[in-house]
Amino acid sequence: PNPSVDLNGGTLFLDASRLVVSNATGGVDVGTGSTLDMTGTAPTAVPEMDVEGAVSIAGGTLTLAGSAAQIYVAGSWTHTTGTVNLSASTSIVRFDATAGAPTITVPSTGTTDFTNLELSTTRTVSLGGTSTVDVSGNATVIDGDLAVGALTLVVVGGLAVDSDNVANVPVNGVSVSTGVIRVAGDLDYAVANLQFTAATGRVELAGGLLGGASGTLDIGAGPFLGTVELTNTTAAQTIPAVDPFNHLEIDKQGGTPQDATPDGGLTLQGNLLVTSGRFVADGGAALSHTISGTLTVTAGATLLVQRSQVTVNNLVAPPP
Repeated sequence: PNPSVDLNGGTLFLDASRLVVSNATGGVDVGTGSTLDMTGTAPTAVPEMDVEGAVSIAGGTLTLAGSAAQIYVAGSWTHTTGTVNLSASTSIVRFDATAGAPTITVPSTGTTDFTNLELSTTRTVSLGGTSTVDVSGNATVIDGDLAVGALTLVVVGGLAVDSDNVANVPVNGVSVSTGVIRVAGDLDYAVANLQFTAATGRVELAGGLLGGASGTLDIGAGPFLGTVELTNTTAAQTIPAVDPFNHLEIDKQGGTPQDATPDGGLTLQGNLLVTSGRFVADGGAALSHTISGTLTVTAGATLLVQRSQVTVNNLVAPPP
């Protein structure tokens, strides 16, 4: 037998309780007309669900409203129909697989299944299906890989890539091929890897981009891959010069144009496109920036160079 929890009508309440499905071939299935309620009633109630297999939401409702619930999943997360209620939730879903190739699938773009998403695994967890995966809080890769692939990952909070070196995974961090990683908060890859695996992959960032000595922004060895776009229209952003970029875009026009400033000598293997806001090359007389592709400044945008040197292969500027 495969130990499972199959809900096909009625409600299962987890207050301060812990539900464990201990067999990897089992799982939890929230079927049509059923509800798995993990809201808790006591102020200190933290419902937990530890599933060694998969979680499936197929027509039922997973309720995490106002809850600090913790869900541990060793298999895949498959939401085809039904609802995940996250109102005022501080819940965490953590993928902790030690085998297999788990996937995350949601039914449609705009559906939010996660308040906080974590990976603490020795495997690669991939986005599946065709829809955008939305996280209303923070996403953290503690260990393992999160493969966005050709889809879109939207994180309303921050994305922290803290993965240690795990033998079974190729990236130890987050990768994107032709898809998009869109982060409203900070993207911290200071101790792990942020990897592009195709030329058209994108990272769109409104917060800080935090590189570091032991983490890498992996753009390949040539042809170089990926684009990083800075999108904060209400505050300045700093560009870490610790790693080379491929393409960099500055799109920061709000009520007042905002600055994007490298914190050191910046190397771009591809193009710099300034569509709005200001790219500020200012950091001291000895600071040098290299743009191997084309530098394009569109009408209304600004390139400010002072106390620095910018070496560029090709320049495209708006007419005076």
